[in-house]
Amino acid sequence: MRIRLEKASKGILMGFSLLTLIGCTTTSQYRTDQIYSPGNDCPAGTDPAQCPIGFAPTGQGFRLGVIEFDDQGELLDQPPEFSFVMGDVQNGPQEPGYQGKLVVLFAHGWFENAAPQNENLALFRTMLAIMAKDEKAVAAQESRPARMVQGVFLAWRGANSYFPVLKYLTFWNRKDTAQRIGERRASEVILSLRAAAYSGSTISDEVPNRFIVMGHSFGGALVYSATSQLIANHILQSPPDGSAPPQSSTVSRAPLADAVILFNPAFEAARVSHLLDTAGPLQRRLPTLSIFTSKTDRATGWAFPAARFINTLLEAYRDVTNPLKTGPDQAKFSQRTADTLTIGHFSPYLTHTLVKADSGNSQCSVHPALLTHSYAHVTSGTPPVEAGQQSTSNAIDAAQTQLMNEYENHADVLNFGETCLVKQGGLVNDQLAVFNVAMDSDIWDGHTIEQTEDRRKLILGFLEHFVPFAATGDVIPPAPVGAEAVQAPPGVRSITGTSTQPRRRRRF
Repeated sequence: MRIRLEKASKGILMGFSLLTLIGCTTTSQYRTDQIYSPGNDCPAGTDPAQCPIGFAPTGQGFRLGVIEFDDQGELLDQPPEFSFVMGDVQNGPQEPGYQGKLVVLFAHGWFENAAPQNENLALFRTMLAIMAKDEKAVAAQESRPARMVQGVFLAWRGANSYFPVLKYLTFWNRKDTAQRIGERRASEVILSLRAAAYSGSTISDEVPNRFIVMGHSFGGALVYSATSQLIANHILQSPPDGSAPPQSSTVSRAPLADAVILFNPAFEAARVSHLLDTAGPLQRRLPTLSIFTSKTDRATGWAFPAARFINTLLEAYRDVTNPLKTGPDQAKFSQRTADTLTIGHFSPYLTHTLVKADSGNSQCSVHPALLTHSYAHVTSGTPPVEAGQQSTSNAIDAAQTQLMNEYENHADVLNFGETCLVKQGGLVNDQLAVFNVAMDSDIWDGHTIEQTEDRRKLILGFLEHFVPFAATGDVIPPAPVGAEAVQAPPGVRSITGTSTQPRRRRRF
């Protein structure tokens, strides 16, 4: 019976694969022109093979490079696309008046690619432009140079069929491809970009170079496949008692990025089990990996489990103990459920809910000091307020310090201005290396990254304060013992609430 079922399932999948071969998308590289374009990344009517690998609108404060992978996880690199983007990130700002850099890497999901009119690429470009305007406005307020925003778009063949119906049958194939890319060349690419991002001069310890890694949908699976073992390695190198690394240790920041952030990622909850087991005994941790999933995402909430049901029919599973939560409904769960549901829809592994301030949750009210971020002004077209610039800067810093204090004191609600992270009940540990967050629909609705202007403003405003909160993934130092206080890593506050080093790095 088992053999017949295996043959039947393989036959069904083979049939789906054959169908999708009809009307396949191109396997060629989309971008081969290395020259930066002063306008759009690929003007209308241009041969896709002549689209620029990167572009930098003059005077806009941001640059965008594209790196493409083939289905086997190798670089589509003719001419040397990767070297071109790497060199640009390594060399840093190319315009006068800029110093330092904000490097943002983004991996797209299913049905997307590096084509000229790709919606994910267009949205990423818009996000970089908003970040650059915000950075320039804040720099002017603080009388410092602005950092150059440098985006890197990791492109792969998320779409391999043109047919509207048949393309949905590519789920299994595209899921495997995304994970294969992550397990192969993507790890090397991300680590190389990390080294380039942190190289070169910075403005100050409080305004550092940043490297932020993001992924959406199957792009989240790609990023997770590329980084999960690196994150586990960093956690294992941290002292088990949560103390700061010894002075001789090189473990001062996460080996990957200031923040690894996944939106509506399409991979199984079971794939995160090893990280939760590894990080469970450790305390005084900042979030190294942060996962955000919309409660109304039907693609990862309904379609993914339905497709995974076919794959798990013949697998053997058992009930296991939950390393994250206690309680009658959370302490144990079935391995089959964890291997079927996505991480964002698996209740035993949820750590927080992201809610909108004053959205009916009495625990979350607007935090005035954290409403001074420039994203709200940039997206609405209104210039930031110039009066009281220094007091505004101090207010934001004080609010970030308060946020850190609340986290160290195990607060149930962390306020980020217009949004709050509300902690789930039953968590074994209060400070976590992995945040798995369910987002209310008024912050993010559905699966796609194309959201309304109000929602985009909310999520960008949240991230502006969340990235410095999560930055470096360092251990939070323990309270001083005796006369000698344990020194915190530069820019990270002491657990006592007083700073033993410069105040926490707060700028996105």
